[in-house]
Amino acid sequence: MRAAARAAWLLWAVLQWSFSLSLVVFMRGFFPPAFEAALAWRLPWAVAALALTAFAAGLPRAAVAAAAAAVSLLLAPAGGGGGAAALAAAAAAWVPFFILTPRPVPQDPRDAGSELAAAAAAALLCAGGWAAAARPAAPVFFGLLLVLTPTALAAASAARLGTAAAAAAAAWVLHRLLLAPLGLGGLSAAVLALPCGFAVALALRDAAALLRPARANRALGLAAAAASCTFAAAALTMDARPDWSHAAQGLLLAAGWAAVWLVCREAVPDVALGERRAAAAGAALLLVCLAAGRGGAWNASEDPALRALTRALAGSGTDDPLFAELWGRMGRPDRTPAPWDNPPPPRERAVAEKPDVFVFVVDSLRPDRLGRPGRTPALDALARRSWVFERAFTPFGGTHLAVPALWAGSFLPHGPLPVPFAPLNALERLLTEEGYRKLVAADIHVQAATLGPPAWETFDDGHSLLRRACPALKDLGGRLGPKRPGEPPVFAYAHLFDLHIAAREPGGGEGKAPGAAAVEAYERALSSVDACVGTFVGRLKALGRYDGAVVVVTADHGDSLGEEGRWGHAHTAFPEVLRIPLLLKVPEPLAAGLAPDTAGVALLSDVTPTLARLLGRGPWPARPGAGRSLARAPGEAPAPAAGFLVASSYAPVFGVVSPAGDELFLADAVDRAFSLFALPARGAAVRRDLGAERLAAGERSLRALLTSAARARG
Repeated sequence: MRAAARAAWLLWAVLQWSFSLSLVVFMRGFFPPAFEAALAWRLPWAVAALALTAFAAGLPRAAVAAAAAAVSLLLAPAGGGGGAAALAAAAAAWVPFFILTPRPVPQDPRDAGSELAAAAAAALLCAGGWAAAARPAAPVFFGLLLVLTPTALAAASAARLGTAAAAAAAAWVLHRLLLAPLGLGGLSAAVLALPCGFAVALALRDAAALLRPARANRALGLAAAAASCTFAAAALTMDARPDWSHAAQGLLLAAGWAAVWLVCREAVPDVALGERRAAAAGAALLLVCLAAGRGGAWNASEDPALRALTRALAGSGTDDPLFAELWGRMGRPDRTPAPWDNPPPPRERAVAEKPDVFVFVVDSLRPDRLGRPGRTPALDALARRSWVFERAFTPFGGTHLAVPALWAGSFLPHGPLPVPFAPLNALERLLTEEGYRKLVAADIHVQAATLGPPAWETFDDGHSLLRRACPALKDLGGRLGPKRPGEPPVFAYAHLFDLHIAAREPGGGEGKAPGAAAVEAYERALSSVDACVGTFVGRLKALGRYDGAVVVVTADHGDSLGEEGRWGHAHTAFPEVLRIPLLLKVPEPLAAGLAPDTAGVALLSDVTPTLARLLGRGPWPARPGAGRSLARAPGEAPAPAAGFLVASSYAPVFGVVSPAGDELFLADAVDRAFSLFALPARGAAVRRDLGAERLAAGERSLRALLTSAARARG
């Protein structure tokens, strides 16, 4: 009964921890409001208080679990909150689990003498499998690393460091591999990681007791060891591309190492190997592995084992004080109303006929994937009738902040969206004032940033999580008819996820390297999007709505497709993630007298100011971080810029795009690294050496932009 109760509460605590992490790092809207309010605050505290009270009163631990479970089912949703409240709830959720923890299991006297020997056997069992499963480029390195890991773990256990030390180590690994890439450090990370670290240590202790009887059975012990090695090998070779920050793969690698060591220590029969010899071999292998990794023979961004090791040890990078400032910028404030009002500018001129406006955001679309002969004919045909901005960037390398920045026409506070977001949503207010019929394909990001129905109509309601282009545009086209005199103009917005790393189909890459298969899947998804856009454009032409419409095709961010071993987006801000396409098809009557600077820097947050200008509104308010209209009168120069602030959506990674858009300076507070890239108008970015003088200039520019953005909020 106690074991079942512990297992149930371990699962509940992990779910609560994950939920609280989503509230702190991301935003509201993933769960119904009542459910969110209960889980975010009252429920964990009430359950923890009940468990503590029952335990203090001397009730049996099974009764404690039953009472806590009853409260979790019956407690009415009340209260709520994020930020510090969610973190505190995450810690409170572990209380019943720790109360139900049994006393330490007595250690087998043979463990002290056989622990290192069993670990060495584990190393030999898993090293061969892992080295064979690794890429051919570095099988020897993987073998050395995997011999080292269980040996080092066994040495730590032989020293009897205890549960507290094991918990601290587990918490540190969790912080480095998961929480730091998500932008959590300091007290926030400790509140989330330490209970999990203790739970890991206790779970390992319980698992050891269950495995020990297998030691007497040679076949059973070897089978258990083989199973653990298989799990470890699977962790190494798993497809990491859907894992934006490589966090899940790193955690699985750590779990695989721990599992192999534990199983082989407890279940594998003793082997003859002296402790001193094994310890010396482990130390030597440690030096070899670290020297090889630091020497550049293997790229830590490509090799998952080395990447996990270096990130967990935090051994690379620098201790520049700027990184502490960037962590401070990632402070997760409670959701309070936005500190500024963001209305669209007043009307400057009359527009004879307001155009229909169609905005399509193709998630993860890269500009270098357009304009290739025969690859994207529909989008290329649209581009020939459009303003095409060659140096377009997203201000945020992830959807969570990039999409709201488009609607706000401004750089946003880095963290969860302010609630309510309506004071910042200039595009929605503009459309309402101009009398538009609003059709929006709603997803969690749009729902968080807009008022929602009945302020606008929804379409393609059945595909709100990973919306595909074809059903969404088919539904939208079916809701439109020929334009009739006197009817309100239409605004339609759809976020299309076909290219997203979590949505595109991986099939069709048989016989190809994982990277080549992933790129092939991206290209197939892009061809599908292009065909769907072409069909929708044909529908607009048939209805007589195309020539007079404004059509915007852009992306919320790009995607890494193997550059320097990188895949995905969100937790980084590299050039291939920040650069986006931006096509604006503007009807000739609206374009008359306007001269866009298609060679200058354009940001995703410039879309709303540009639409406002096309509808006859005046210049956008000159505020730090505010967007700028890309539609300007001849001779009208944009306000001078000292650079453009960009960032990851979910991590303390910030950068500066130069005023001409030809250079990117990055400061990554997760990996404690600076980078400098040259950005040609066409072609791949080129990494540049970052000398002391250029580093100092980049830091000054970044600090200045961060300071001005903070002042704009106040």
